[in-house]
Amino acid sequence: MIRIASRPTGSSGKGDSEYARAVGLRWLISAVARIFNPGAKADCCLILEGPQGIRKSTALRTLAGEFFTDECQTSVARMPQCKHEVYG
Repeated sequence: MIRIASRPTGSSGKGDSEYARAVGLRWLISAVARIFNPGAKADCCLILEGPQGIRKSTALRTLAGEFFTDECQTSVARMPQCKHEVYG
């Protein structure tokens, strides 16, 4: 059985710690809360660090499915489209 609290550290290549488990769990809870209550306040931002190729984006793509994107451009000309992609 895989524990949700250990997944954010277990699949990221980072060492396991009480802090990392707590932050990862809180972030997952806020993500689920926003599914059931779009726009629900979430004061945390998950930052995934590590070298290229350790599947950081893949982990998020697996969680978010069709809602995941890493294609959002940040040019001023694309800001309206980017906001739509992020907020729906």
